[in-house]
Amino acid sequence: MHDIRLGEARVRLGEPRQVTEGVDYHWFPSLAKFPTGELMLSHLLVADTNENHLNGNGVCISRDHGETWDAPYEVTGFIGGCAVRVPLPDGGLGAPGYYAYPDPTGRSTGLVGHYETFTDGGRRYSLEPWAVRIEGLPRPVAPSPYTGRWGRHWMFQFCFWGDAVDLGGEVVSLAYLRY
Repeated sequence: MHDIRLGEARVRLGEPRQVTEGVDYHWFPSLAKFPTGELMLSHLLVADTNENHLNGNGVCISRDHGETWDAPYEVTGFIGGCAVRVPLPDGGLGAPGYYAYPDPTGRSTGLVGHYETFTDGGRRYSLEPWAVRIEGLPRPVAPSPYTGRWGRHWMFQFCFWGDAVDLGGEVVSLAYLRY
């Protein structure tokens, strides 16, 4: 163990633990904690490019504060390190998808995206297509210059990113975009 003091704060560094390893694509690792205590490590299993036809992620779960980890499993549909994870009342984690799209159902004039949930301490994953609605922006979001050339995913220059903060029943998150 090694302690670092930053003013009043103390950071304790323990021995590093290797959770998973891969050849080529183990990009953008992200660590999240379920309200029920489990830790979830996720990482991209695809190249760091928008040319991917699918998005794949590796997910590992720890039930003992990171001492040991379950074997990784793979899911598709979300972007591991980029997702804004929101603690849910049932002990799960929810997240809007990274990308935004024009509404294929025609129900919205804004942008839409998918919504992912991990429940049961990371043992269950589900994706709700087109469940996230982005409306009320002051002006149109710019189309991505990479659509077509870099794949179908990044159609607009809008991305959810970072942390989510619960303000007592209302969750506030970050996104970046280009008009």
